[in-house]
Amino acid sequence: MNAIAPSLRRPRRAVVALLALALAAVVTPTPPPVEADPPASFRLLAANRTVTLERYGQQVRLDLGVLAASVGGAVELKAARSTWRSPIALEQVEPTTKDVVRRLPATMLDGFRGLTKFARIIIRDSSGRVVKKVPLTFCPNTYGRQRTDDQGPPVSAYPDMCGGYMPFTKGAVWGIDAGWASPLASDWEAPSVGLASGRYAMKVKIAKRYREAFAVRAEDAAVDLDVTVRQRRQGRQGANSVGSPVRYPEPGPERDVPILDTPDPATLPDLAALPAFNIQIERRHQRDLLSFAANEWNQGPAPLVVEGFRRPDSDVMDAYQYFYDRAGNAVGRAPAGTMEYHDARGHHHWHFLQFASYTLVHAKTGAVVRSRKQAFCIVPTDPVDLTVAGAQMNGFNVGLYSACGGRSAIWVREALPTGWGDTYYQSRAGQAFNISDLPNGRYRVKVRVDPEGQFRQTSTGNDVASRRLTLGGEPGARTVVVKPWRGISESDGFHEPPDW
Repeated sequence: MNAIAPSLRRPRRAVVALLALALAAVVTPTPPPVEADPPASFRLLAANRTVTLERYGQQVRLDLGVLAASVGGAVELKAARSTWRSPIALEQVEPTTKDVVRRLPATMLDGFRGLTKFARIIIRDSSGRVVKKVPLTFCPNTYGRQRTDDQGPPVSAYPDMCGGYMPFTKGAVWGIDAGWASPLASDWEAPSVGLASGRYAMKVKIAKRYREAFAVRAEDAAVDLDVTVRQRRQGRQGANSVGSPVRYPEPGPERDVPILDTPDPATLPDLAALPAFNIQIERRHQRDLLSFAANEWNQGPAPLVVEGFRRPDSDVMDAYQYFYDRAGNAVGRAPAGTMEYHDARGHHHWHFLQFASYTLVHAKTGAVVRSRKQAFCIVPTDPVDLTVAGAQMNGFNVGLYSACGGRSAIWVREALPTGWGDTYYQSRAGQAFNISDLPNGRYRVKVRVDPEGQFRQTSTGNDVASRRLTLGGEPGARTVVVKPWRGISESDGFHEPPDW
C-alpha cells in the first residue's frame, strides 16, 4: 500500500468545492458586453415632393426644400485647429460629454464654411437622361433651420452660421439638435444652374463617403422630387412654388408637452391693441382707400409664442400656443388655430390667421367696413413699454425668435416678447378700407387683437382700441381728419420705416 505524504492530502470537502468551482467556470457563459447606442446621424426629408421653380433669364435657383435632420439625438461636429498654423481637424462629439465619437477626414471640410460636397442634386430630363449633377456644401448651422417636432429644445443650441467670413477663425461648433433639421440649400444659398423650361426628375442624395462615415441608413440617404421649371411670370416675386407636401415621419408637436386648459397666469402674455395711426387717403385703381398702420403688443408677464407644424399632404399648419416659465422651459401648450402661406407682394411667408382684425364703424348708423388684412406673421418690430415686468430689452435676441418661414417650411415659430409690439404698415397688402361708396361723416377705426379668442391671456379687457376720425371731400378727392388719441396726434413721434 502506497502512502500519501501528509502535505499532499486534502479533505474530501475541499476537493468537492474545487470541482464545483471549476465546473461553474466552464458552464456559466460570460455576459456579452453592453453595446452603446450608435452615434447620431443624418436623414434627408423634403417639405414637398412636387416643386415648381422659376427661371430668371436662363438660370434656375435650386431651392428644393430638402433638409437634413438629426437621427438618434443631436449631431454635433467640431472643426478646430490647435494653432493658427495647424490644419483644421474634424470630429463628431457627444453633445453632453463632448467625448469624440467619430474622427472624420479633414478632406470633408470646406474650410470653416461647412462639409464640402456633402450631397448632390442629380437632374434628369423627361427622357431620363442625366443633364446636371450639382454638388452641395452643407452648413448645419444655417439660418433657415427648422423643427421637425417639439421633443427637442425650443431654441437651437448652435450658432446661426458655420464661420469662414474672416481669416482668423480657430474653432467652430456645428450641429443639428434632436427634433431639428437644416436646409441643404435654400433661399440665397441655393445654387443656380441653366435649365430649359419643362419637367425634371431630381434626386438629392448624401454622398457615399458621408453615408459611410455617419452610417446613414439607405432609406434616409436620398429624396426624389418631381420638378417643373417655368419662365418667371412678369411682376412675380418669390422664385418657387410647391405642390403637395410629402408625408415625412411623424411631424408635429410631441405629446410630452402637455395640453393645458388653465395654464399658470405667470406663463401667459397680455395682448393689447393700440389705436390705428398714420391714417391717410390713397387713390388706387379708381378707388378711394383709407389706409392705416396698427400695432398689437404684449404687456406680459410672459412672451407670446406660437408654433406651427405643417400637416402632412397639406398647405396648412396647425398652430399651438406654448407656455414658458421664468427659466425658459416649455411647461404646456394649447391649440391656437392655423397658419397659411401668404404669397402677396411684400410677404411670402406664413401667416397666423387669427391674430387681429380691423373695422371702420360709422358713428351714427353702426355700419361696418372690414379691412382685408386679417393674417399676420408675428414679429417684434417695435418696443412699446420696456418698463413692464418681464420686459425683454432686445426683441430679436430672445432665443424664442420669430421664424415666419418660406414656402417650403415644415415648421415656424412666431413670437412676441414682453414689452414689444408688431407694427403693420399700410404698404402691406389689404391693410386699408375701401371708402369709395361711404358717406362723409364721423367714424371709428377699431383695432382688435385675438378676435376669435384663440390665445390664452391674463386679460382680454384691452384687446380693442378705437380711433375717431371724420371723412369729407368728394369721390376722387376725399379728406380725413383724425382726432388725437390721449393727447397724441398723428405726427407725434411717427417715422415710417423702410418697406421690409
